[in-house]
Amino acid sequence: MSSETEFIFDFDEDEDDLFEPVSEVESFDEYSKPQSKDKYISSESSDFETVLIPEEHNLTTVDIIIENDNKKIASSSKRIGITKADRNKRLVLHKFHLLCLFTTALLINKLSTDKLFQTWSCSLLPTNCLSALKKLKRAAKKARKQNYITYDTILKDTIKLTMHSINQYFGQNLEYTRKKLLFSQLLSHSDDQMASEKNLDSKDFLKFFWDLIRNDENKLYCTKNYLWARSFILASILRSFSIETRICFALSPISLVIKHSEFHSTKLDDFNSFDPRSSILSWCEISHFKSDKWESIDPNVGSLLVNPEMKILTKKNNMMPYIISIDKKNYVKDITPKFISSYPTFQKKYRIQTDKNSSLSWWDEILLRFKNFNEKAISKVEDELINNKILNASLPTRLSDFTNNTTFALESQLKRNQIIEQNTKIVGKYKGINIYPRSSVLNLYSKFHWTKHGRSVKNDEKPIKILTKTRQSKKIRESYINNTSIENISQNELYAFYQTVEAIRPDLDEGRIPKTKYNKIDLFHKNMLPLGTVHIPINGLGKYCKLLKIDYADSVVGFDFQKQGAVPVIEGVVILENYSETLINFYLDCEEKQRYEQDKLKINKALRNWERLCTSLLIKQRLLKEYIK
Repeated sequence: MSSETEFIFDFDEDEDDLFEPVSEVESFDEYSKPQSKDKYISSESSDFETVLIPEEHNLTTVDIIIENDNKKIASSSKRIGITKADRNKRLVLHKFHLLCLFTTALLINKLSTDKLFQTWSCSLLPTNCLSALKKLKRAAKKARKQNYITYDTILKDTIKLTMHSINQYFGQNLEYTRKKLLFSQLLSHSDDQMASEKNLDSKDFLKFFWDLIRNDENKLYCTKNYLWARSFILASILRSFSIETRICFALSPISLVIKHSEFHSTKLDDFNSFDPRSSILSWCEISHFKSDKWESIDPNVGSLLVNPEMKILTKKNNMMPYIISIDKKNYVKDITPKFISSYPTFQKKYRIQTDKNSSLSWWDEILLRFKNFNEKAISKVEDELINNKILNASLPTRLSDFTNNTTFALESQLKRNQIIEQNTKIVGKYKGINIYPRSSVLNLYSKFHWTKHGRSVKNDEKPIKILTKTRQSKKIRESYINNTSIENISQNELYAFYQTVEAIRPDLDEGRIPKTKYNKIDLFHKNMLPLGTVHIPINGLGKYCKLLKIDYADSVVGFDFQKQGAVPVIEGVVILENYSETLINFYLDCEEKQRYEQDKLKINKALRNWERLCTSLLIKQRLLKEYIK
């Protein structure tokens, strides 16, 4: 054999006699010669398919430009809608902004009761105005024994004079020199006296307030359209003369309603599109002890108004759905229905709604921390007026507004398990349809559903309504078309709340835990727990009960509805009360042993890994010494 050639796959038992040697010395040019189209590389024993060797071509570079038609792509793109995640994000922003505004209102009200700030506020008034306020204070003490006409006249004149003086101070021609001198006199108050009076916070705020009104960029705070500064200065003056005053704040957080134009133009989690000047509005109210009513003070002219209609609160571009009042003790009250006429329809769209599993909304729970539970007579009168205003609110003008309305209901829009209570008065009519109050709507449930709520139906009670189950509706329609009858139609008997009583806990079944056909126990309510048993809400206790040979039952506390099916939710076990301590101790001991064994396995695994690593490093070091120099 030539030394320039060799055989590939040179096996002794090779049956391919046609195999030819391949020369490694042959030049590459022989393989690159053009061959005819009919020439194929083939082999009878080859497992690969026949391949045609193409002729050589002169290849040239060609530039291909593809134009991107953005307009066509944009028109054919799918419209992006507002998703549930976007609405949840907006809800979080709404709550966060509302809390910020609420905190600001609390701080402003707290400042108005500060003695140092009250001194500064009174220094803004001329001498004749201060004399009128002192006269009003003396008249208020004598008004309960004398006629009220004199007191009302003095009150109206004094409030107008005080408001006029404050408006002059916040006019466009601000005398910064006079005000700066006044602030300097107040801020030069000795630190010892400030510490004794505990007014350090008010001193810092006075510095901030002076910088605020001195800055030309913040002139919006001194204009007539921005009333928050004037209102709490007026409240501070009136409170210094022992006149019962509260500050009302109309809060306008980021709206819950997401417009489609806003969704595409700005980010949903951005505050840049919101105007901070329209986020809060405030005015003062004083109490009238004769009529037990709160009278609002117009910040522009100082006139007194009872239950004024403020259209500015329901402007289309600046909704203020939260109106609160704060007294001198920082007690807060929600008085939104007092100033908004169509409150039932309004709050459904612009305020946070009540959760299904709670009787109070998130906002109501916040205000509950600042509620005055020792209310005066004037507050009770106001609550009664607000409730009457809600009941006598203007009826909705559209049929869709009755859906889930908190005040009114239509019989045609009730659910299958709802009815109107008998002998209910008709509130009004909508296109000939009777309108009922929402409080007269009764929810009906089956016996099993009432059992889940810890109640049982009274004996000899007849169902108010009988419904056919939804799964049988198709069979009923088919029978109606084919004129055939159906046997064993499952029906659902519904009962009202007044037909039920609180359920009594069941007894044991001959000393054993009563179980269902699935060898479990339903525990939807605490009244479903049998007497003499205890529920241990720890999953995985069944195997320990078997080891101790204790009678037990897995507790089903609910159902998880997913993919058109119901999966039972199992939480812990129910056992006899006598064995509860034994089971818990045995469970803790077994868990401790299992934890010890797991820790031991981890330690052994770590030691093996370290041993393997050290062995590998030693082998590597030995190989480096022997073969690499």
